Amino acid sequence: MLVSAAPVPGLGWTVTAAMPSATALAPADTFQRTLGISLGVALFLVLAFTALAWRFVRHRAAEQAAAQYARSLIEAGLDPLVTISPEGEIADVNEATIKVTGVPREELIGTDFSDYFTEPDQAKEGYRLAFEQGSVTDYPLTMRHRDGTLTEVLYNAAVYRDSGGKVLGLFAAARDVTETKLAQAELAKQAKELDRLADLERFQRLAIGRELKMIALKREMEYLKQFAPAEGEESREEY
Repeated sequence: MLVSAAPVPGLGWTVTAAMPSATALAPADTFQRTLGISLGVALFLVLAFTALAWRFVRHRAAEQAAAQYARSLIEAGLDPLVTISPEGEIADVNEATIKVTGVPREELIGTDFSDYFTEPDQAKEGYRLAFEQGSVTDYPLTMRHRDGTLTEVLYNAAVYRDSGGKVLGLFAAARDVTETKLAQAELAKQAKELDRLADLERFQRLAIGRELKMIALKREMEYLKQFAPAEGEESREEY
């Protein structure tokens, strides 16, 4: 609706109202429609951005929770635990690994896994086999502490992957078998000593048996001498 006012001599002001034609409304209607669409698009973009931001925040929170859970699992292990990159470098360790190597975590991470064993080539072969086969079990290695202390271990390792199946690295756990090996060595020593004692006992039995036979033979000879004629009597009988 269009409203106009004009002065009329002797009558004052007159006000005229008229409905505009469709043609006259077209520009304003187009502007309003364009403005409405623009506001709708802007609102949609704001809502979409908010949803994406919320999803990102939730995803990051889930990742952090998973990382924290994995960290708690690693630290809960009493045995040395380590994650190894495909290049053979240490990605993460637990406190037990720090104790058995004597090296701080920040110095361990990024170094070659094989550097902390008495036989580095054997250690490299171990994680190479794990990446190739997917896992290794009871792989024997000897860890070397910074002060020279040696720890006999058996390593179990398996690859871990991302959601797409790509191998990210190895998770390896070492079981300390130093005490077990010492006990086995002691048992072997005792078994060897028992074998030696058994051999000695057999020898003693043989020696005693031979001595008893000699004693029995001597007694028999003494017994037979009682019936043998004296040397002088034997000569008289001949004459």
